[in-house]
Amino acid sequence: MLQKIGNIDIFSENTYTILGIVFGEVSRYDILVIKKKKDRLSISKSRTLTDFSDVKNTINKKNTLLLNFSGKGVINKRVESKANYIKEVLFNGSSEDFYVYTLFEDQNNFVSISRKEVINEQFELLERAGFKPVDFSLGPFVSALSQQFLNQDIVLLESSTLVFKNKRLIDFSNRNASNETYKIGNETLKSKDIVLFSSLLNFLYPSDKIQYNNAFLCENSKEQNLRKMFDYFAFGSLVFFLVALFSSYILLNYFNNEYVKYEQQLYHFNDDYFQIKKMEEDLRNKQFIARNSGVLSENFLSFYINEIGVSIPNEIVLSNLKINPIAKKVKTNEKIEIEPNTILLEGNAKRNVSVNKWVKELRKYDWIDKIEILNLNTNSGNKDSFSIKIFIR
Repeated sequence: MLQKIGNIDIFSENTYTILGIVFGEVSRYDILVIKKKKDRLSISKSRTLTDFSDVKNTINKKNTLLLNFSGKGVINKRVESKANYIKEVLFNGSSEDFYVYTLFEDQNNFVSISRKEVINEQFELLERAGFKPVDFSLGPFVSALSQQFLNQDIVLLESSTLVFKNKRLIDFSNRNASNETYKIGNETLKSKDIVLFSSLLNFLYPSDKIQYNNAFLCENSKEQNLRKMFDYFAFGSLVFFLVALFSSYILLNYFNNEYVKYEQQLYHFNDDYFQIKKMEEDLRNKQFIARNSGVLSENFLSFYINEIGVSIPNEIVLSNLKINPIAKKVKTNEKIEIEPNTILLEGNAKRNVSVNKWVKELRKYDWIDKIEILNLNTNSGNKDSFSIKIFIR
């Protein structure tokens, strides 16, 4: 665990692959994969391969790819820190033909150079295999960035020895392969991995002490960022779709429940409405009967009976008085019909003249609309029977 930088959360990627290409009679490929887990970094893979086809099958193309070149064809030199120091390194060579990687220190500059044709061959090989490296380093001098974690004045790399004083590189020497290991936090790094780890540090935290030209890799970096954005967008779209689908399911279930609830309420409302309409119709029928029967009149029954009773002459005897009489004989399952606002009188009189005279007196009442004499007959015993129908206004 890289504890000293573990709390710094500025990494834009989760996993980085650093590929060390060591030129020789048989080129060697050192692979270091560093993964970010939560707020810390850990070494997830360290391998050495000699066949590029194995490299293609080992490296994940989705990871950010960094390169380090060393070995045959890469020249490392210490030169005095002065203007035009590069001429001392290149001799009569043209700087346009070389990749130059320089570490600036107080008294000296540490320079690694390699012909572009050698390095470009590897870039083209990787490009054909579908890899897009975004940064590179030359030689061992980038390892000076790891000295702050190692806290050693002499760092033994695989093929070089770096000498530090006051945390600054002051000298180096070539040496045979070393199998030294170093502890950084809880992680153990082999000597060959120190250079690869340092290349990642320079990518993440570019140092002002190091100068090189990596502008030609900008397109790869942009493509890497676009691919990353696409992956995030695709993942975000998938999450959005799943959330939307789940939300739709919840809403559909909610609206189904609400629909069932409102359907039940509507059923009860319709039933109540039907009952109310039925009662309103029944009320209107009863009100109609009451109005037509005179029940609602302020002069109902007692008034009419009193008026008629007071007006009856002594010669007349009533035998029957019906208010709103039945219009006809009622049959089974037949609606009863009445004659509204009507009074039917039946009785006997000593003389017909008495009945006529009484009818004339009744016509004077303002509550009587008209009077019909339905029957006026002489019966045995010298008495006249009669029936009169009075229509109330």
